[in-house]
Amino acid sequence: MSLKVTKDLTTRSGFIKQLKNGDLLAEVFNAMPDTFIFVKDKKGRFMLVNDLLLLNMGLENEKQVIGKTDFDFWPKALAKKYAEDDMKVIHSSQSIINREEIILGRNKEEIWHSTTKTPLYNKKGDVIGLAGITRDVSMQKKLLLKVKDQKKKLEHLNITDSLTGVYNRRFLTAQMPSLLKVHQRNNKIFSICLFDLDSFKHINDTYGHAAGDYVLKRFCKVIPKFLQRTTDYFVRYGGDEFVAIMLGTNAKEAEEMCTKILEHFNSIKWPKTYFNTSFKSTISVGIASAAKETTINAILKKADKALYMTKNQGKNKISLY
Repeated sequence: MSLKVTKDLTTRSGFIKQLKNGDLLAEVFNAMPDTFIFVKDKKGRFMLVNDLLLLNMGLENEKQVIGKTDFDFWPKALAKKYAEDDMKVIHSSQSIINREEIILGRNKEEIWHSTTKTPLYNKKGDVIGLAGITRDVSMQKKLLLKVKDQKKKLEHLNITDSLTGVYNRRFLTAQMPSLLKVHQRNNKIFSICLFDLDSFKHINDTYGHAAGDYVLKRFCKVIPKFLQRTTDYFVRYGGDEFVAIMLGTNAKEAEEMCTKILEHFNSIKWPKTYFNTSFKSTISVGIASAAKETTINAILKKADKALYMTKNQGKNKISLY
């Protein structure tokens, strides 16, 4: 059964009388444990603040703030920013909704605030000031940033080879095509180099898998010394095969780079911990280039054919498709 209007008003009036000060608006404002509430006139002067904001300002009563502006309480740069936001709301009659920003606290600590400011109107519909609420969302923001950081790390692990630390095949198939497509919009050339560690099965069978893993990791430490551009990508394709994608690099440039890699790898002195003094590991390379739109798989097939040519020619060499 619904209450009559007169009964409802009587009930509401009785409720308000029970409040400490008999002022419903003030009680609501001051009941908020984590929210700063304020009202300003058209000149940015405070007309109302709640107790929590007073406490944050280091003040004891409302009389110390009424009629004053942000410039009376905050550093000049911060007060200027607040004032610009206020004037934007007042002059445009457009609200600022839940905007997050970093504010320096009184002890110079960074505090994340979420702020909403909305214009206030008189009976004629003219803007006479604004009302605002600000909440400290530092804890939520830190948790969100932590989750994003963990997600980023997981995504990185998802496309990274656990043994060598370089990109894995998932990166090549899932992310590289879109990167290549962006590059191809400018009709630029790119090269793919397919590396194969020669006689790798023999290394594992003779010296053990720990030694084989060491060779793989050592090879992957060599590559970054030569592929240092942001447009160079190095991927463990599978087993002892690796792929270098060099955007903006033609076949001749790629061959020169691979020659330096082979020379450096051939000069490595391998530790006796795993190998005897006569141990030597070599690499075979197949290179393919393209200057028009193509797929990763299509160019990889060409590089694989070039690598097959290298193997037939005696290994530790480079062939171009």
